[in-house]
Amino acid sequence: MKHILAFLFITSFTWSCSNENESIPAQQINETSDSLYVDSSLVDTLIIIEQSDLREEIDVSKLLAKSNQSFELPLIIDSTFIEKYALQGEEAEYNLTYPEAKYLGFEFPDGDLVSGGSWRINTFIKIDSMKSVGAYEDYLESLDLGQARYCIGQVIGSLAINSQSQMLIWNLDYATYEACPYGYGTYVFGTIFTNGVGTNTCLLAEESGGGDPPSWGEGYMQTEISDTTVTVFSIDSWGEYGDDGEDDIVEKQERTEVLSIGSHGFVMVKKGGGYEY
Repeated sequence: MKHILAFLFITSFTWSCSNENESIPAQQINETSDSLYVDSSLVDTLIIIEQSDLREEIDVSKLLAKSNQSFELPLIIDSTFIEKYALQGEEAEYNLTYPEAKYLGFEFPDGDLVSGGSWRINTFIKIDSMKSVGAYEDYLESLDLGQARYCIGQVIGSLAINSQSQMLIWNLDYATYEACPYGYGTYVFGTIFTNGVGTNTCLLAEESGGGDPPSWGEGYMQTEISDTTVTVFSIDSWGEYGDDGEDDIVEKQERTEVLSIGSHGFVMVKKGGGYEY
């Protein structure tokens, strides 16, 4: 009889404990066992970007580590930004290399404005590659009018897009000899990286000019970046100097482009429409 009572007591105790656990709210269970429980709704699906075999192979982690400035959304990249952050000048010590520039400049979105600086990347690649093999001084001695005298490249900083993606912001600065024809320019680019892989690159800002008197031209571009879109505005001016300095012929063109932004890079939404005056 004692054995039967003992069995009934144990069974009753086990059943009551089981019921007790079942009546505990799910939230409380999660709180008391958070080392074992993971809420799947809080875990992002890992985004994989397939890298083209044609793209330059570099140490991406080393490139991203060159970023020493963090920016926040929304962000405006304009003349004030260029003056404060962009590296400029022939004697400046820059940190970008030509293989990294090849990697960054591999792909641009299909736009008129945002892909406009891709040709200047080739100038940097040419000059920095010559410096790497000691051929730059010979290049300067044989330099013809209108050719780039220098071109430098610098990683400026980074901008968080989401939990898996960031934008690396970098710039190029170049100039020819101050003779006719002449040219100069500072260009700011953004490249989207998702889980350590580059997607595509977008020209974000520009201050440039040049001419061959009496003709001249100037370019300006700025960008406003939100959490989902990139809005680009540009104004190009060109003309000819008048004989008396007062009868200059001046024309201007304003254009805008809008892109979406996300883990897969920049995507064109509205190509550069605008007007001349």
